[in-house]
Amino acid sequence: MKKWYLPIVVAITGACILIVELVAIRALAPYFGNTLYSVSSVITVVLLALSIGYYVGGRMADKTQSFSLFFWLILVSGVSVFLQLYLSQLLLPLWGHQLPLTVGPLVFSIILFFVPGLILGTLSPFAIALQKTIVQNEGIGSVAGSIYSLSTIGSIIGSLSSGFVLVPLLGIQKTFIVVGTILILLGFFGLLCTNARKKTVITVTLCMVFAIVSLLLMQAETTQAQMLYDREGVYERLQVVDANLNGRPVRYLFQDRSTSSALYTDTDELVFIYSQFLYAYRAFKPDLQSALFLGAGAYTMPKVLLKEEPRVTIDAVEIEPELIDLAQEYFGLEADERLRNHIEDGRRFLQKSDEEYDLIFADVYRSLYAIPSHFLSREFFDLAHSRLSDDGIFMGNVIGTLSRADGDLTFAAIRTFRETFPHGIVVATQTPRSGQIQNILLIGSKRDEPLDVCDPELRTSDVPAIAQLCSKTVDLDRFDEERAFLFTDDHAPVDLLNMRSLRRATHPPEGFEGREALAFIKQQLNLGHRYPGAPTKGDALAFYQAELAQLGYELTLQEFAAPFDESITLTNVIAKLHPEREERFLLASHYDTRPFAENDKNFGPGPEPGPEMDPVPGANDGSSGVAVLLELAKHLPSVDTDIGIDIVLFDAEEGVPGDHTFEHWEPFGSIHFANHITEMYPQRKPFGAVVVDMVCDRDLQFTREGASLRDAPIITNALWNIGKEVNADAFSQTETLGVWDDHTPLNAIGIPSTLLIDYDYPWFHTTKDTLDKCSAESLQTVGDVLMQFVEHV
Repeated sequence: MKKWYLPIVVAITGACILIVELVAIRALAPYFGNTLYSVSSVITVVLLALSIGYYVGGRMADKTQSFSLFFWLILVSGVSVFLQLYLSQLLLPLWGHQLPLTVGPLVFSIILFFVPGLILGTLSPFAIALQKTIVQNEGIGSVAGSIYSLSTIGSIIGSLSSGFVLVPLLGIQKTFIVVGTILILLGFFGLLCTNARKKTVITVTLCMVFAIVSLLLMQAETTQAQMLYDREGVYERLQVVDANLNGRPVRYLFQDRSTSSALYTDTDELVFIYSQFLYAYRAFKPDLQSALFLGAGAYTMPKVLLKEEPRVTIDAVEIEPELIDLAQEYFGLEADERLRNHIEDGRRFLQKSDEEYDLIFADVYRSLYAIPSHFLSREFFDLAHSRLSDDGIFMGNVIGTLSRADGDLTFAAIRTFRETFPHGIVVATQTPRSGQIQNILLIGSKRDEPLDVCDPELRTSDVPAIAQLCSKTVDLDRFDEERAFLFTDDHAPVDLLNMRSLRRATHPPEGFEGREALAFIKQQLNLGHRYPGAPTKGDALAFYQAELAQLGYELTLQEFAAPFDESITLTNVIAKLHPEREERFLLASHYDTRPFAENDKNFGPGPEPGPEMDPVPGANDGSSGVAVLLELAKHLPSVDTDIGIDIVLFDAEEGVPGDHTFEHWEPFGSIHFANHITEMYPQRKPFGAVVVDMVCDRDLQFTREGASLRDAPIITNALWNIGKEVNADAFSQTETLGVWDDHTPLNAIGIPSTLLIDYDYPWFHTTKDTLDKCSAESLQTVGDVLMQFVEHV
């Protein structure tokens, strides 16, 4: 027994280490989600603590082979577990929601779990040195091998017991209490068997236990009083909470940090907007016979469907076994033979089932904090498609953003979904105009034809979710969907792509966003060249129209034959905000690019056009001004003004294609617009304009252009005064010679127009006018100035 005593002790402490590590991940989940950031943070901190502990323990063992010190370390490690439990209850509610989801888990892992890991790490090398004094005839290799072998066996037992026994039966807090108690008792009885002073050991231990129990009881009383139900499930912490929303009583189900389900307790109505879109099945499959819910939560949607469709049979698949009981006890779900409940992973159920369903609703993507990647892969969507009836409907609820800068995860999900459902639609349950976090529904049909959500009968439906389908369906022509990541079972970097969405969720931006404008530049470059006659120019026009139409602008395409080649059609895009208002102001830019680059970085002549010449990408010259206006277009409807704002995108500002000498240069788009101004504005022409051109240079420097000062002094000075307040370094008071640009024809017909341009740009008209030369900060400056200018115009 003497020979095996220390190895058994080390096995127990090894089990405790693994239990602390695994339960720590669950402890952080309600605040930071079950993301890779939480898992990797806890594992990293515990491994770091153990490595330092191994080193420290080895040095201590070299200095003294004290059994008393060894068991004191075990006793103190137990106290440290109780201490980290108390700190977690004290600090996580206060600061858990304040720190970013990427950094927060690492910070709290260090605060809470480093010390227990460090102390427990000292035990193995210490035990090897002590064991060698007991079994002197064995070599150090055998002693070390037996110690580490039993420590690892203990870790295995700890890992299995935490997942299969402790957390499901006891929960997080009680599991930590069990671990702390075992370590304290182990250290206490070990000290009693050594030469340590018995009275000191007993007194110190009793005082520590009394203090720990008192603190835990006080903390437990405080937290339990606020919950109807609070317990650790097999996979998540489950909480049922009553609250008020808009003056009405609401009952919520929380699964870790995610608000999983909710209903109004006075009427049993669904609370979440996305869940109300369940009724959209009536538009596509009114004769519903069978439904499958992957992820049931509190079973609020199956409950509604059972009530609305007397003939429907429902399979509800939920991996958390306690939820069906919670739904019946707290959310009014009644037993019904038409509802078959399955405790299983939803994808495994689909794989094993050979049934076909009229409706499959995937609601497993409950939040940004716990996204199961195997429900976002192409293989999953293919599997769901195969389990639909001939005209069955698939609905998937995803939490995400339509931000071009931060929506990598959303667009990857959309692209992957549409690989299987090419005619599928995407519904933004709040609004497709927003780049903020919202529920996004993926709706696809087994039928090989588009879903007509804008059918007049649907738009006049008395079911709000059906009537709103047209206005809330995302026009995917607005986005660069094909360049998004394609999720597969082999490669689905959900947490990596979700990093930006998490940042947007925790720190939602307000107003004009330079990063979004930069993404607009990138999208235009991806669409291809936009010189007159370019084969990809139509894609850009479709994008501009889709974006502005979705934002609620009244669109007009002003088409005309190119003066230099009647076989080429040029197109100006005019988008009107508040078209009913007579007083109007223009915000304009050109979107075309040059078909041939200049050899010289300035304005000198280049070689004759030929097949070896490359078109100009036009990141700054041709894309940046448009990008600013498109980002402005999202925010202008919220500006409190009595005037109408028109966004005008001019074609062919670069003149005749292939004219390297500028001998025949004319801004053809703005000239045509000015010559036909009465057709566009029969009552009254606009009273002013700002033309935005080349505004993303990293070294932004605007000077007051001479023609603007001469023809539009009030607008120019007002713009520069705001510019000085926003970014004095970018807005110089220097006056420069006048230049010809799109403002020239406007000034000629009596529309005072100023030009905002930074033409000190070395890559002007060259193939090096690329995205890397642009700055989100510069775009932010221009956007902030224009937003303030419009507010005061």
